[in-house]
Amino acid sequence: MGNGKKKMGKMTKTLVTALVAVVVLAGAVAAIKFIPDEEESSGSEDKSVVLFSENRKSITEVKVENESGGYTAVWNDGKVTIPALEGVPENVSLISALSLKATKITATQMITEDLSNEASYGLDEPRARVKISYGEGESFEIEFGDSAPGQAGVYAKCGGKIYITDATTAAGFLYSDKELANLALTPTVDIGKEMVIFGDITLEGSSRKETIKIRRTADENDSPLIVAAVFEMVEPHNRLVGLEATEVLFNSILNINATELLIIAPTEEEIKAHGLDVPYSSVKYMLYESEELTDYQEFGIYISEPDEEGYCNAMIEGSSGIYKIKYKENSLFDAEYKDMLDNMPVLPMIKNVAQLTVKFGEEEYAYTLDAPDEKTLNVSCRGETIDTENFRVLYQTILMLTGEEFVEGVTDLGDEYMTITYKYIDERYEDSVLRLYEGPVRRYYIEINGGVDFTVKAQRVEDIEEKCAKLQNGEDIELYY
Repeated sequence: MGNGKKKMGKMTKTLVTALVAVVVLAGAVAAIKFIPDEEESSGSEDKSVVLFSENRKSITEVKVENESGGYTAVWNDGKVTIPALEGVPENVSLISALSLKATKITATQMITEDLSNEASYGLDEPRARVKISYGEGESFEIEFGDSAPGQAGVYAKCGGKIYITDATTAAGFLYSDKELANLALTPTVDIGKEMVIFGDITLEGSSRKETIKIRRTADENDSPLIVAAVFEMVEPHNRLVGLEATEVLFNSILNINATELLIIAPTEEEIKAHGLDVPYSSVKYMLYESEELTDYQEFGIYISEPDEEGYCNAMIEGSSGIYKIKYKENSLFDAEYKDMLDNMPVLPMIKNVAQLTVKFGEEEYAYTLDAPDEKTLNVSCRGETIDTENFRVLYQTILMLTGEEFVEGVTDLGDEYMTITYKYIDERYEDSVLRLYEGPVRRYYIEINGGVDFTVKAQRVEDIEEKCAKLQNGEDIELYY
Protein backbone atom coordinates (compact mmCIF):
# COMPACT_ATOMS: atom_id res chain seq x y z
CA MET A 1 0.00 0.00 0.00
CA GLY A 2 0.99 3.63 -0.35
CA ASN A 3 2.98 5.47 2.33
CA GLY A 4 0.65 8.47 2.21
CA LYS A 5 3.04 10.81 0.33
CA LYS A 6 1.34 13.39 -1.88
CA LYS A 7 1.25 13.04 -5.65
CA MET A 8 0.13 15.45 -8.34
CA GLY A 9 -3.35 14.55 -9.60
CA LYS A 10 -4.15 12.02 -6.86
CA MET A 11 -7.79 11.00 -6.76
CA THR A 12 -9.57 12.36 -3.70
CA LYS A 13 -12.54 11.18 -1.69
CA THR A 14 -14.71 13.86 -3.19
CA LEU A 15 -15.49 11.18 -5.71
CA VAL A 16 -17.73 9.59 -3.08
CA THR A 17 -20.41 12.21 -3.73
CA ALA A 18 -20.35 11.45 -7.43
CA LEU A 19 -20.68 7.75 -6.69
CA VAL A 20 -23.83 8.13 -4.67
CA ALA A 21 -25.35 10.43 -7.29
CA VAL A 22 -25.10 7.95 -10.13
CA VAL A 23 -26.12 4.76 -8.36
CA VAL A 24 -29.13 2.97 -9.84
CA LEU A 25 -30.32 -0.18 -8.06
CA ALA A 26 -30.78 -2.46 -11.05
CA GLY A 27 -31.01 -6.23 -11.43
CA ALA A 28 -28.02 -8.53 -11.74
CA VAL A 29 -25.93 -8.13 -14.89
CA ALA A 30 -25.01 -10.96 -17.23
CA ALA A 31 -21.97 -13.03 -16.27
CA ILE A 32 -18.97 -12.11 -18.42
CA LYS A 33 -15.63 -13.13 -16.92
CA PHE A 34 -12.96 -11.49 -19.07
CA ILE A 35 -12.98 -9.90 -22.50
CA PRO A 36 -10.57 -11.47 -25.03
CA ASP A 37 -7.41 -9.49 -25.78
CA GLU A 38 -8.44 -8.72 -29.33
CA GLU A 39 -11.65 -7.05 -28.13
CA GLU A 40 -9.76 -5.10 -25.48
CA SER A 41 -7.28 -3.81 -28.03
CA SER A 42 -10.10 -2.58 -30.20
CA GLY A 43 -11.50 -0.41 -27.41
CA SER A 44 -11.59 3.33 -27.93
CA GLU A 45 -12.45 6.39 -25.90
CA ASP A 46 -16.11 6.14 -26.89
CA LYS A 47 -16.48 2.41 -26.19
CA SER A 48 -16.39 0.79 -22.75
CA VAL A 49 -14.08 -2.12 -22.10
CA VAL A 50 -15.66 -4.58 -19.66
CA LEU A 51 -12.95 -5.72 -17.27
CA PHE A 52 -15.19 -7.72 -14.98
CA SER A 53 -18.89 -8.55 -14.86
CA GLU A 54 -20.63 -11.05 -12.63
CA ASN A 55 -24.07 -11.78 -11.24
CA ARG A 56 -24.33 -10.31 -7.77
CA LYS A 57 -25.40 -13.67 -6.32
CA SER A 58 -22.19 -15.29 -7.55
CA ILE A 59 -19.86 -12.93 -5.70
CA THR A 60 -18.72 -14.19 -2.28
CA GLU A 61 -16.40 -11.44 -1.09
CA VAL A 62 -14.89 -8.10 -2.01
CA LYS A 63 -11.67 -7.26 -0.18
CA VAL A 64 -10.42 -3.68 -0.40
CA GLU A 65 -7.09 -2.29 0.84
CA ASN A 66 -6.59 1.46 0.65
CA GLU A 67 -5.07 4.44 2.41
CA SER A 68 -8.04 4.60 4.78
CA GLY A 69 -7.61 0.99 5.80
CA GLY A 70 -10.15 -0.48 3.43
CA TYR A 71 -12.97 -2.90 4.10
CA THR A 72 -14.17 -6.40 3.39
CA ALA A 73 -17.69 -7.00 2.10
CA VAL A 74 -19.17 -10.47 2.37
CA TRP A 75 -22.09 -11.84 0.30
CA ASN A 76 -24.47 -14.30 1.95
CA ASP A 77 -27.64 -15.29 0.06
CA GLY A 78 -27.46 -12.03 -1.85
CA LYS A 79 -27.19 -9.88 1.29
CA VAL A 80 -24.03 -7.84 1.68
CA THR A 81 -22.53 -7.14 5.10
CA ILE A 82 -19.33 -5.61 6.45
CA PRO A 83 -18.06 -8.02 9.15
CA ALA A 84 -15.98 -5.30 10.83
CA LEU A 85 -19.22 -3.41 11.55
CA GLU A 86 -20.82 -6.23 13.54
CA GLY A 87 -22.85 -4.65 16.33
CA VAL A 88 -22.91 -1.26 14.59
CA PRO A 89 -25.75 -0.16 12.25
CA GLU A 90 -24.57 -0.16 8.63
CA ASN A 91 -25.26 2.40 5.94
CA VAL A 92 -27.47 -0.01 4.01
CA SER A 93 -28.07 2.21 0.98
CA LEU A 94 -24.37 3.01 0.53
CA ILE A 95 -23.28 -0.62 0.93
CA SER A 96 -25.96 -1.70 -1.54
CA ALA A 97 -24.67 0.88 -4.01
CA LEU A 98 -21.09 -0.33 -3.58
CA SER A 99 -22.15 -3.95 -4.03
CA LEU A 100 -23.81 -3.04 -7.32
CA LYS A 101 -20.65 -1.27 -8.49
CA ALA A 102 -18.60 -4.37 -7.71
CA THR A 103 -20.63 -6.50 -10.13
CA LYS A 104 -19.38 -4.69 -13.22
CA ILE A 105 -16.12 -2.84 -13.67
CA THR A 106 -15.42 -1.16 -16.99
CA ALA A 107 -12.74 1.00 -18.56
CA THR A 108 -13.15 3.79 -21.06
CA GLN A 109 -9.90 2.83 -22.80
CA MET A 110 -6.72 0.81 -22.49
CA ILE A 111 -3.57 2.91 -22.08
CA THR A 112 -0.65 0.48 -22.26
CA GLU A 113 0.53 -3.06 -21.72
CA ASP A 114 3.94 -1.76 -20.56
CA LEU A 115 4.04 -1.78 -16.74
CA SER A 116 7.62 -0.53 -16.49
CA ASN A 117 6.44 3.06 -16.02
CA GLU A 118 3.49 2.39 -13.70
CA ALA A 119 4.72 5.08 -11.28
CA SER A 120 3.64 7.67 -13.84
CA TYR A 121 0.08 6.54 -13.31
CA GLY A 122 0.25 6.33 -9.50
CA LEU A 123 0.18 2.55 -9.68
CA ASP A 124 3.50 1.89 -7.94
CA GLU A 125 1.69 2.94 -4.76
CA PRO A 126 -1.98 2.48 -5.70
CA ARG A 127 -4.76 4.26 -3.90
CA ALA A 128 -6.72 1.01 -3.62
CA ARG A 129 -6.21 -2.69 -4.22
CA VAL A 130 -9.39 -4.71 -4.83
CA LYS A 131 -9.92 -8.46 -4.94
CA ILE A 132 -13.36 -9.76 -5.91
CA SER A 133 -13.93 -13.43 -5.16
CA TYR A 134 -16.68 -15.29 -7.02
CA GLY A 135 -17.57 -18.67 -8.44
CA GLU A 136 -15.61 -21.69 -7.29
CA GLY A 137 -12.33 -20.21 -6.14
CA GLU A 138 -12.20 -17.67 -8.98
CA SER A 139 -11.21 -14.07 -8.34
CA PHE A 140 -10.65 -10.76 -10.09
CA GLU A 141 -8.06 -8.17 -9.00
CA ILE A 142 -7.65 -4.52 -9.89
CA GLU A 143 -5.60 -1.58 -8.57
CA PHE A 144 -6.48 2.11 -8.81
CA GLY A 145 -3.94 4.93 -9.08
CA ASP A 146 -3.94 8.62 -9.99
CA SER A 147 -6.69 10.61 -11.66
CA ALA A 148 -6.23 11.01 -15.39
CA PRO A 149 -5.90 14.57 -16.81
CA GLY A 150 -9.00 16.49 -17.78
CA GLN A 151 -11.25 14.52 -15.42
CA ALA A 152 -11.10 11.62 -17.84
CA GLY A 153 -11.22 9.06 -15.05
CA VAL A 154 -8.79 7.09 -12.92
CA TYR A 155 -5.82 4.96 -13.96
CA ALA A 156 -6.20 1.29 -13.09
CA LYS A 157 -4.01 -1.80 -13.47
CA CYS A 158 -5.69 -5.08 -14.32
CA GLY A 159 -4.47 -8.27 -16.01
CA GLY A 160 -1.03 -6.81 -16.79
CA LYS A 161 -2.44 -3.72 -18.53
CA ILE A 162 -3.20 -0.13 -17.57
CA TYR A 163 -6.63 1.38 -18.27
CA ILE A 164 -8.63 4.50 -17.54
CA THR A 165 -11.69 3.62 -15.46
CA ASP A 166 -14.73 5.61 -14.43
CA ALA A 167 -14.00 7.81 -11.39
CA THR A 168 -17.20 6.83 -9.59
CA THR A 169 -16.25 3.15 -9.75
CA ALA A 170 -12.87 3.88 -8.21
CA ALA A 171 -14.44 6.07 -5.53
CA GLY A 172 -16.39 3.12 -4.17
CA PHE A 173 -13.12 1.45 -3.19
CA LEU A 174 -11.69 4.36 -1.18
CA TYR A 175 -13.81 3.92 1.97
CA SER A 176 -12.74 2.57 5.33
CA ASP A 177 -15.02 0.17 7.15
CA LYS A 178 -16.03 2.90 9.61
CA GLU A 179 -17.13 5.13 6.73
CA LEU A 180 -19.69 2.48 5.80
CA ALA A 181 -21.44 2.76 9.17
CA ASN A 182 -24.81 4.44 9.47
CA LEU A 183 -24.19 7.86 11.03
CA ALA A 184 -27.87 8.66 11.55
CA LEU A 185 -28.09 8.13 15.31
CA THR A 186 -31.71 9.20 15.76
CA PRO A 187 -34.66 8.97 13.35
CA THR A 188 -34.43 11.15 10.24
CA VAL A 189 -37.72 13.01 9.96
CA ASP A 190 -39.02 15.92 7.87
CA ILE A 191 -40.82 17.56 10.78
CA GLY A 192 -42.73 19.88 8.47
CA LYS A 193 -44.22 17.01 6.45
CA GLU A 194 -44.13 13.87 8.57
CA MET A 195 -46.16 13.08 11.68
CA VAL A 196 -44.04 12.46 14.78
CA ILE A 197 -45.82 10.95 17.79
CA PHE A 198 -43.67 10.82 20.90
CA GLY A 199 -44.39 8.49 23.78
CA ASP A 200 -42.66 8.28 27.15
CA ILE A 201 -39.38 10.17 27.61
CA THR A 202 -36.70 9.82 30.31
CA LEU A 203 -33.93 12.37 30.79
CA GLU A 204 -30.93 11.49 32.96
CA GLY A 205 -27.22 12.21 33.22
CA SER A 206 -24.60 13.76 35.48
CA SER A 207 -25.48 17.24 34.19
CA ARG A 208 -28.98 17.07 35.73
CA LYS A 209 -29.98 17.56 39.33
CA GLU A 210 -32.82 15.08 39.01
CA THR A 211 -34.10 12.39 36.68
CA ILE A 212 -37.01 13.65 34.58
CA LYS A 213 -39.66 11.18 33.46
CA ILE A 214 -42.48 12.18 31.13
CA ARG A 215 -45.36 10.02 30.00
CA ARG A 216 -47.93 10.40 27.29
CA THR A 217 -51.50 9.84 28.36
CA ALA A 218 -53.32 7.50 26.02
CA ASP A 219 -56.52 9.57 25.86
CA GLU A 220 -58.40 12.27 27.71
CA ASN A 221 -59.87 9.78 30.16
CA ASP A 222 -56.54 8.24 31.08
CA SER A 223 -55.85 10.93 33.64
CA PRO A 224 -58.20 13.42 35.29
CA LEU A 225 -55.43 16.02 35.51
CA ILE A 226 -55.52 17.22 31.93
CA VAL A 227 -57.85 18.63 29.33
CA ALA A 228 -56.80 16.36 26.46
CA ALA A 229 -54.14 13.86 25.41
CA VAL A 230 -50.86 15.60 26.23
CA PHE A 231 -47.89 14.82 28.43
CA GLU A 232 -47.46 14.59 32.16
CA MET A 233 -44.25 14.65 34.15
CA VAL A 234 -44.18 11.86 36.71
CA GLU A 235 -40.66 12.51 38.08
CA PRO A 236 -39.38 14.40 39.97
CA HIS A 237 -42.91 15.74 40.51
CA ASN A 238 -46.30 15.16 38.95
CA ARG A 239 -46.68 18.12 36.60
CA LEU A 240 -48.04 19.11 33.22
CA VAL A 241 -45.48 19.44 30.43
CA GLY A 242 -45.47 22.76 28.60
CA LEU A 243 -46.63 23.06 25.02
CA GLU A 244 -43.37 24.68 23.92
CA ALA A 245 -41.42 21.75 25.36
CA THR A 246 -43.43 19.28 23.29
CA GLU A 247 -43.14 21.30 20.08
CA VAL A 248 -39.51 22.38 20.28
CA LEU A 249 -37.56 20.33 22.80
CA PHE A 250 -38.98 16.95 21.85
CA ASN A 251 -38.17 17.43 18.16
CA SER A 252 -34.60 18.42 19.01
CA ILE A 253 -33.73 14.75 19.50
CA LEU A 254 -34.57 13.89 15.89
CA ASN A 255 -32.22 14.16 12.88
CA ILE A 256 -28.99 13.75 14.86
CA ASN A 257 -26.15 12.55 12.64
CA ALA A 258 -22.66 11.68 13.80
CA THR A 259 -19.68 13.24 12.09
CA GLU A 260 -17.79 9.94 12.36
CA LEU A 261 -17.69 6.53 13.99
CA LEU A 262 -14.75 6.58 16.39
CA ILE A 263 -14.59 3.06 17.84
CA ILE A 264 -16.29 -0.23 17.05
CA ALA A 265 -16.94 -2.58 20.01
CA PRO A 266 -15.22 -0.36 22.61
CA THR A 267 -13.82 -1.82 25.82
CA GLU A 268 -14.93 -0.60 29.26
CA GLU A 269 -11.72 1.41 29.47
CA GLU A 270 -12.45 3.07 26.12
CA ILE A 271 -16.02 3.86 27.15
CA LYS A 272 -14.71 5.49 30.32
CA ALA A 273 -11.96 7.36 28.45
CA HIS A 274 -14.62 8.85 26.17
CA GLY A 275 -16.74 10.06 29.10
CA LEU A 276 -19.58 7.59 28.56
CA ASP A 277 -19.31 5.33 31.61
CA VAL A 278 -21.35 7.99 33.45
CA PRO A 279 -23.00 9.94 30.62
CA TYR A 280 -23.20 13.70 30.83
CA SER A 281 -26.73 13.46 29.43
CA SER A 282 -28.99 10.69 28.20
CA VAL A 283 -32.36 10.65 26.48
CA LYS A 284 -34.57 7.56 26.17
CA TYR A 285 -37.82 7.90 24.26
CA MET A 286 -40.58 6.17 22.35
CA LEU A 287 -42.00 6.98 18.93
CA TYR A 288 -45.42 5.66 18.00
CA GLU A 289 -45.94 4.43 14.46
CA SER A 290 -49.54 5.61 14.15
CA GLU A 291 -52.18 7.76 15.79
CA GLU A 292 -53.69 4.64 17.35
CA LEU A 293 -50.78 4.72 19.84
CA THR A 294 -50.26 0.97 19.67
CA ASP A 295 -47.01 -0.04 18.00
CA TYR A 296 -43.92 1.94 18.90
CA GLN A 297 -40.12 1.89 18.76
CA GLU A 298 -37.77 2.74 21.60
CA PHE A 299 -34.59 4.79 21.20
CA GLY A 300 -31.79 5.88 23.47
CA ILE A 301 -28.79 8.17 23.06
CA TYR A 302 -26.03 8.88 25.60
CA ILE A 303 -23.47 11.66 25.32
CA SER A 304 -20.32 12.89 27.03
CA GLU A 305 -19.73 16.46 28.16
CA PRO A 306 -19.18 18.67 25.09
CA ASP A 307 -15.67 19.92 24.43
CA GLU A 308 -14.59 23.50 23.73
CA GLU A 309 -15.47 23.12 20.04
CA GLY A 310 -18.97 21.90 20.82
CA TYR A 311 -18.48 18.22 20.03
CA CYS A 312 -19.17 15.25 22.25
CA ASN A 313 -18.93 11.48 22.14
CA ALA A 314 -22.11 9.45 21.86
CA MET A 315 -23.47 5.93 22.07
CA ILE A 316 -26.93 4.74 21.08
CA GLU A 317 -29.16 1.84 22.05
CA GLY A 318 -28.59 -1.12 19.77
CA SER A 319 -25.05 -0.17 18.76
CA SER A 320 -21.67 -1.11 20.20
CA GLY A 321 -19.94 1.89 18.67
CA ILE A 322 -18.72 5.24 19.97
CA TYR A 323 -19.55 8.17 17.68
CA LYS A 324 -18.65 11.85 17.51
CA ILE A 325 -21.53 14.32 17.23
CA LYS A 326 -22.10 18.05 17.34
CA TYR A 327 -23.70 18.98 20.65
CA LYS A 328 -27.22 20.36 20.32
CA GLU A 329 -27.75 23.32 22.62
CA ASN A 330 -31.22 24.22 23.94
CA SER A 331 -32.31 20.66 23.33
CA LEU A 332 -33.40 17.65 25.34
CA PHE A 333 -29.70 17.09 26.01
CA ASP A 334 -29.58 20.07 28.38
CA ALA A 335 -33.27 20.48 29.27
CA GLU A 336 -33.89 20.88 33.00
CA TYR A 337 -36.99 20.41 35.10
CA LYS A 338 -38.04 24.04 34.73
CA ASP A 339 -37.74 23.86 30.93
CA MET A 340 -40.35 21.11 30.81
CA LEU A 341 -42.99 22.69 33.05
CA ASP A 342 -46.30 24.10 31.96
CA ASN A 343 -47.03 27.21 33.99
CA MET A 344 -50.56 25.98 34.62
CA PRO A 345 -50.68 23.86 37.80
CA VAL A 346 -53.31 21.34 36.68
CA LEU A 347 -55.95 21.25 33.94
CA PRO A 348 -58.67 18.81 35.04
CA MET A 349 -61.59 18.30 32.71
CA ILE A 350 -64.64 19.52 34.56
CA LYS A 351 -66.49 16.25 33.89
CA ASN A 352 -63.81 14.33 35.82
CA VAL A 353 -64.18 16.41 39.01
CA ALA A 354 -66.48 15.25 41.81
CA GLN A 355 -65.79 18.17 44.14
CA LEU A 356 -63.86 21.44 43.98
CA THR A 357 -63.07 23.08 47.32
CA VAL A 358 -61.71 26.61 47.76
CA LYS A 359 -60.67 27.58 51.29
CA PHE A 360 -59.22 30.89 52.51
CA GLY A 361 -59.35 32.43 55.99
CA GLU A 362 -62.59 31.40 57.64
CA GLU A 363 -64.32 30.81 54.35
CA GLU A 364 -64.69 27.46 52.64
CA TYR A 365 -66.62 26.78 49.45
CA ALA A 366 -67.05 23.11 48.63
CA TYR A 367 -68.64 22.79 45.18
CA THR A 368 -70.16 19.38 44.49
CA LEU A 369 -70.44 18.50 40.80
CA ASP A 370 -72.82 16.04 39.19
CA ALA A 371 -72.82 15.33 35.45
CA PRO A 372 -75.57 12.80 34.64
CA ASP A 373 -74.83 13.11 30.90
CA GLU A 374 -72.46 14.86 28.49
CA LYS A 375 -74.57 18.03 28.25
CA THR A 376 -75.70 18.42 31.85
CA LEU A 377 -73.74 19.72 34.85
CA ASN A 378 -75.34 20.28 38.25
CA VAL A 379 -73.44 22.24 40.90
CA SER A 380 -74.25 22.85 44.57
CA CYS A 381 -72.46 24.54 47.47
CA ARG A 382 -73.51 24.97 51.11
CA GLY A 383 -76.82 23.31 50.33
CA GLU A 384 -77.68 25.73 47.53
CA THR A 385 -77.83 25.20 43.76
CA ILE A 386 -75.18 27.19 41.90
CA ASP A 387 -75.75 28.62 38.43
CA THR A 388 -73.87 26.30 36.08
CA GLU A 389 -72.66 28.93 33.61
CA ASN A 390 -71.37 31.18 36.38
CA PHE A 391 -69.62 28.22 37.98
CA ARG A 392 -67.88 27.48 34.67
CA VAL A 393 -66.49 31.03 34.78
CA LEU A 394 -65.16 30.44 38.32
CA TYR A 395 -63.72 27.08 37.25
CA GLN A 396 -61.88 28.67 34.33
CA THR A 397 -60.61 31.45 36.59
CA ILE A 398 -59.09 28.87 38.92
CA LEU A 399 -57.53 26.98 36.01
CA MET A 400 -55.89 30.23 34.94
CA LEU A 401 -54.06 30.55 38.23
CA THR A 402 -50.87 30.44 36.19
CA GLY A 403 -47.28 30.59 37.37
CA GLU A 404 -45.45 33.84 36.69
CA GLU A 405 -41.89 33.29 37.94
CA PHE A 406 -40.05 30.02 38.42
CA VAL A 407 -38.56 29.60 41.91
CA GLU A 408 -36.37 26.92 43.48
CA GLY A 409 -35.54 25.88 47.01
CA VAL A 410 -38.40 27.71 48.74
CA THR A 411 -39.06 25.85 52.01
CA ASP A 412 -40.04 28.46 54.62
CA LEU A 413 -43.59 29.14 53.49
CA GLY A 414 -45.42 30.08 56.68
CA ASP A 415 -49.19 29.76 56.94
CA GLU A 416 -51.43 28.88 54.04
CA TYR A 417 -53.38 31.74 52.53
CA MET A 418 -55.61 29.68 50.21
CA THR A 419 -56.11 26.00 49.45
CA ILE A 420 -57.76 24.61 46.31
CA THR A 421 -58.56 20.90 46.20
CA TYR A 422 -59.77 18.84 43.23
CA LYS A 423 -61.42 15.54 44.19
CA TYR A 424 -61.95 13.24 41.22
CA ILE A 425 -64.82 10.98 40.26
CA ASP A 426 -62.36 8.18 39.57
CA GLU A 427 -61.16 7.37 43.07
CA ARG A 428 -58.03 5.68 41.75
CA TYR A 429 -56.55 9.16 41.43
CA GLU A 430 -55.36 11.13 44.43
CA ASP A 431 -56.69 14.63 45.05
CA SER A 432 -54.87 17.52 43.37
CA VAL A 433 -54.09 20.11 46.03
CA LEU A 434 -52.90 23.67 45.35
CA ARG A 435 -51.72 25.69 48.35
CA LEU A 436 -50.93 29.40 48.20
CA TYR A 437 -48.57 31.22 50.58
CA GLU A 438 -47.66 34.89 50.83
CA GLY A 439 -44.52 35.60 48.83
CA PRO A 440 -42.77 38.64 47.31
CA VAL A 441 -44.63 41.92 46.78
CA ARG A 442 -48.04 41.23 45.23
CA ARG A 443 -47.10 37.59 44.65
CA TYR A 444 -48.05 34.28 46.20
CA TYR A 445 -46.06 31.08 46.19
CA ILE A 446 -48.11 28.22 44.76
CA GLU A 447 -47.42 24.70 45.99
CA ILE A 448 -48.63 21.96 43.65
CA ASN A 449 -49.04 18.49 45.07
CA GLY A 450 -46.19 19.02 47.51
CA GLY A 451 -43.73 21.21 45.58
CA VAL A 452 -43.26 24.95 44.92
CA ASP A 453 -42.27 25.87 41.36
CA PHE A 454 -43.85 29.30 40.73
CA THR A 455 -45.22 32.50 42.14
CA VAL A 456 -48.63 33.75 40.99
CA LYS A 457 -50.05 37.26 40.87
CA ALA A 458 -51.98 38.39 43.94
CA GLN A 459 -54.68 39.83 41.68
CA ARG A 460 -55.61 36.37 40.42
CA VAL A 461 -55.87 34.99 43.94
CA GLU A 462 -58.05 37.91 45.02
CA ASP A 463 -60.22 37.44 41.93
CA ILE A 464 -60.99 33.87 43.02
CA GLU A 465 -62.03 35.08 46.48
CA GLU A 466 -64.34 37.70 44.99
CA LYS A 467 -65.92 35.31 42.52
CA CYS A 468 -66.60 32.66 45.17
CA ALA A 469 -68.50 35.22 47.27
CA LYS A 470 -70.49 36.57 44.32
CA LEU A 471 -71.34 33.10 43.10
CA GLN A 472 -72.74 32.13 46.50
CA ASN A 473 -74.88 35.30 46.49
CA GLY A 474 -76.33 34.44 43.09
CA GLU A 475 -74.52 37.25 41.25
CA ASP A 476 -73.24 36.93 37.70
CA ILE A 477 -69.45 36.83 37.27
CA GLU A 478 -67.22 37.43 34.26
CA LEU A 479 -63.85 36.18 33.08
CA TYR A 480 -61.42 39.12 33.07
CA TYR A 481 -58.49 37.52 31.18
